Amino acid sequence: MNGPRELKSMTGYGQGEITSGSFKIRISLKSLNGKYFDLDVRMSRNFAAFEPELRQRLREQLERGSVSASVSMEYLPGAENGSRVTTDIPLAEAYAAQMKLLAHQLNTEVHDLLGKVMAMPDVLRVNEVANEEQLRIAFFQALDLSIQHMESFRKQEGQRIGEILRSALHHIREGLKLVEQEEQARRELLRKRLWSALETQEAEGKMDRNRFEQEVILYVEKLDITEEKNRLAQHLDYFETCLLREPSGKKLNFIAQEIGRELNTMGVKSNHFPMQQAVVDMKEQLEQIREQVLNLL
Repeated sequence: MNGPRELKSMTGYGQGEITSGSFKIRISLKSLNGKYFDLDVRMSRNFAAFEPELRQRLREQLERGSVSASVSMEYLPGAENGSRVTTDIPLAEAYAAQMKLLAHQLNTEVHDLLGKVMAMPDVLRVNEVANEEQLRIAFFQALDLSIQHMESFRKQEGQRIGEILRSALHHIREGLKLVEQEEQARRELLRKRLWSALETQEAEGKMDRNRFEQEVILYVEKLDITEEKNRLAQHLDYFETCLLREPSGKKLNFIAQEIGRELNTMGVKSNHFPMQQAVVDMKEQLEQIREQVLNLL
């Protein structure tokens, strides 16, 4: 049986670097929160054949988030097999000729002709110093290492988020206790208000006891927050349980929405400033929870 899943943030950074013979490959990963898995890959054509597997591995390992992957390769000093960079002279001459012809037709000049030609596609070429299998092995070793670093970063960030969430839950529970404490004061104020109304109506000879009792019942029912308090406590317990056993950012966000509904109803029904003030403080803590769960995997 698997143990509780660790809290992990979608925000993270990881880098893997592998040196193999005459070259060095570096893969850097960055991740931000996102509703789905979205990957942006930046690498040279040397690694085009590896891109499908790279995408599959990152999707399986990272699950969700807006991820960017950057791949770079550096040839080491003293690499064998001749020059690592060559120029395609015929292609460069063809580019230059076309630029001069176009400039002549437009009656203008070509400034920095050499710079413009060297910037054209395929003029500069990197010789293959490593065979494909050697390149593949180093590439995916660097990828695995970058994923490991990313996962470590995400777990550390997840622990920090967990501390914030637990602190916010604690403050909401304290706010709920304050609401319960203030209910007695609210009942006393309500009792005095209703008693004063009763005495006034009797003094004026306008007393209709049946009507008055009906109004009292409706008034009390309208202000009763027993169900809201019970549901709020249940939601808080469930949130904490999921945080320990199944810390899914999506699920925790749904529970946070339910907590918000109970707090909204409680605030409307309270009709007592200290209680309403406690509800506002609890809503402030809930906002922190909502912000943080969006970053959880």
